[in-house]
Amino acid sequence: MRIRTNSSNKPPSPVVDTVNPIPAIAFASKSKNKFRAMLEEQIEKDRSLTVKERFDIFISETSFTALTKICKAGNIFKQIIWLILVLAMLSWLCIQCYWLFEKYFSYPYEVKIELKSIQKMEFPSVTVCNRNPIRQSKFKSSPFNAEPYRGLFEVWQNSPLYDKAVNMMQNQTKEKYDGDGGSSEEDTYLMSKMKNNSINVWSALSDPVTAAAFYKTGDQEMVASFGYATIASEIDESELKSYGHQIEDFLVSCRFRGMPCSPQNFTFVPNVKYGNCFTFNAFNNSQDPLYSTYSGPLMGLSLELNVQQHEYIPALAPDAAVRVLVHTRGTFPALEDDGFSIPVGFMTSVGLKVSEITRLTPPHASCATEGKIENLYQTRYGVIYEKATCTKTCQQNIWKEKCGCVVPLYEKPENSSMCDCLNNEEEACLWEQMDQMQECELMCPNSCLYDYLDYKIKHSSLDFMGDDGIDSDENLAKLEVYFREMMYETIEQQKAYESQNLISDVGGQLGLWLGLSAVTIGEMFEFIMAIFKAVTAKAVRRRNRETAVESLEECSRRLSLQEFK
Repeated sequence: MRIRTNSSNKPPSPVVDTVNPIPAIAFASKSKNKFRAMLEEQIEKDRSLTVKERFDIFISETSFTALTKICKAGNIFKQIIWLILVLAMLSWLCIQCYWLFEKYFSYPYEVKIELKSIQKMEFPSVTVCNRNPIRQSKFKSSPFNAEPYRGLFEVWQNSPLYDKAVNMMQNQTKEKYDGDGGSSEEDTYLMSKMKNNSINVWSALSDPVTAAAFYKTGDQEMVASFGYATIASEIDESELKSYGHQIEDFLVSCRFRGMPCSPQNFTFVPNVKYGNCFTFNAFNNSQDPLYSTYSGPLMGLSLELNVQQHEYIPALAPDAAVRVLVHTRGTFPALEDDGFSIPVGFMTSVGLKVSEITRLTPPHASCATEGKIENLYQTRYGVIYEKATCTKTCQQNIWKEKCGCVVPLYEKPENSSMCDCLNNEEEACLWEQMDQMQECELMCPNSCLYDYLDYKIKHSSLDFMGDDGIDSDENLAKLEVYFREMMYETIEQQKAYESQNLISDVGGQLGLWLGLSAVTIGEMFEFIMAIFKAVTAKAVRRRNRETAVESLEECSRRLSLQEFK
C-alpha cells in the first residue's frame, strides 16, 4: 500500500511582511550603497569644479549685493559705474570704521551723578589737635630745650628789616635838622614820626644788602616746626605724648547725638606738627562705628575745648586755635595738609555733605586699590590706601636715595636719617628733588573708591558758654560737626563706549554702505575655503600625474635594461 504525501522539493515560501514587503536588510544595504554612490558622485563633481565655476555659484547665491551688482551688470559701462560706487562706499566705510576703533581705544568714560537718600549714615572720624605741640610747663625739662636746639624755639626779637627801617628813618631825621643826631628836638621829631606814621619796614628792601639777607632768612614758624619734627622723630611715643596737651585737660565737654561722651571715646594720634592729636570715632579703637539717623546739630558731635593758651610757645604756635580734620573713618588724619583751624572765643559749626566718588580701573582711568610701592602709613597705622599718603612715602624714598636723608614732616622710613634744615647743601638737595617727583604720580594712582566730605563752616559768638573759671575769649572753643542732610551724592565713572557698542556700530556701517551682515561674512569664508580647496586639489592632481609619469618612465627604463641584458 503506497501512502501519498504532499511533500515537494521546493522550499517553503518566505513570510512576507505586509507592512514592509521589502526585507529590512536588503533595504538598508541598497540605501547605503545608493547614498555612498551619491556622496562619491557629489564629491567628485565638487572636485571637478573650476575656480570660475565656483565664483559663478558664489555670485548667484551670496547676499553681498554690492558685488552682485558689479558682476551682473548688463554691460561694461554699468559695471564700471557700480565698481566706482562700491570703491567709494568701501573707502568711506574704512574711514568710519577707523573713527569707531579710534574712539573705542581712547577708552572714553562718562560721569554719572546721583543723589541718594538714606535712613542712617556712618559718622566720620573727627580729629582735633591743640595748635601748640609742647606745653610751656614741660618745655624746660624736655629734649627740645637741649643746648643744640635751644635757639630754634625762641622768638626772634631783632629783625634786620626792622632795624634797617629805623636806621633809615633816623638818617632822614638827621638830614632834616642837619645835625649829628642826639638832640632833643631831633629825638622828639623821630618819636612823633614813628608814632603817627609807624615804620614802613618794606622801605628797608631798597638797600641791596638788607634785601639779600631778608630773602635768605627762613620763616621762624617753619624753622621751629622742622626742629620740633626732627627732635620728635627720635623720641619714644609715650614720652613725646607727655610733653603735649592731654585729652583730659583739652576736652571740656563732649556730646554725640544728645548723649554724653568722654576722653575714653578719643584715640591718641601723634602728629609731626601739632603734637598730641585725638580722634573721635577712630577705626582702631576696638569700638563699633557710629551712625547718624537725623541731620542737624542735635544729632551730631558737639565739643568744648580748652587750648590752655598760657602753655603756648609762640615760636611753634603764634596763633591760639584748634586744628580740626573731619575725615572718612579708616583714613589717616593729615591735619597739616587737609585740616582747618577754629579760633578761640567762638563756636564753629561744620555742616557736612558726603560725596562718594567711584573711579574706573585702567585702561579707562588710572585708579587702584593699592600703590605700586609700600605705603608707610598703611603699614604702621593700618589705614586704607590713599593717594596722599602714598605720595608722601614715594617722596621720602626719593629724598633718601638722592639726598641721603628724609624730611621730618613725613613718616620716616627705616634706616634713614633726618635732614638738617640748617644745612644749606641738604636743603638745596631737598628743593632740587621736589621738581623730580613726577614719577610719584605713576607710583601712586588715585583710589577707586573715595568719600569726599564737603564742609560748610560758620562761626558765632561764644558768650553763651558762661564763666567756668576759664577765660572763654582766650582759651575756649566750641565745635559742632553734623550732617546737613541725610543724603549723599554719588559720582561714578562709567564706560562710555564698550565692545558691544563698537560691534553694533561697525555692523551698522557694513550694512549701510555695502549691505553686509554676519551671514555674508560666513558666505565669504565658505567661498575662500572652497577656492583654497580647489587650488589645492588641482595642485595635488598635477603632482599625482607627474608622479605617475615619472613611475611609468622609470618602469620603461627598467624594461629596456632587462631586454638589453
